[in-house]
Amino acid sequence: DHYGPAGTIKAVPILQALDPSRYLASDFFRDKIVFVGVTSRPESSASPLDAFKTPFGPFVPSTEIHATIAANLLEERAVQRLSGWTEAILLVSLALLATLVFIYLRPLPGVAALFVLMFAAWVVAYLAFARAGTWIPVVIPAAIQLPTAYTVSLIWYYLTTVREREKIRRAFSFYLSPEMIKKIS
Repeated sequence: DHYGPAGTIKAVPILQALDPSRYLASDFFRDKIVFVGVTSRPESSASPLDAFKTPFGPFVPSTEIHATIAANLLEERAVQRLSGWTEAILLVSLALLATLVFIYLRPLPGVAALFVLMFAAWVVAYLAFARAGTWIPVVIPAAIQLPTAYTVSLIWYYLTTVREREKIRRAFSFYLSPEMIKKIS
């Protein structure tokens, strides 16, 4: 679990670390784990040394990434996954529920429901991660399951509409001319 953008964890230049009595408080390193590494790039270099892209910024020094890992281990902070069964039940039930909702709605309200459900999936996943440290799969539901469920509902709507029109045509064919039936249906 990341603490924030580059610079969130305190970094001290090596010159100050080698002579802490001159540059730092007397107890600066007391009860601390120290990581040594490059935290900035030389002015002549176009890319950072020993740094990685993260969601928190273009480049985060590897020493800060290692310090984050150590802090997570010490604080017993870990991202939790749902159990396999819970994840499977969640994914299957979401797909079935979404399909039923889309079948119940007409195509245009179904599009609105599709976007609302996609947004809700991302919000639920974010809240589960931010508040409980639990990772919930969101790409599969948002990118695959919900659009597929909506497509299935469109096919269902089309087939039932065609079937209903055919019933109406047959029923009126006994009483109206074929030209009038075409106008009605």
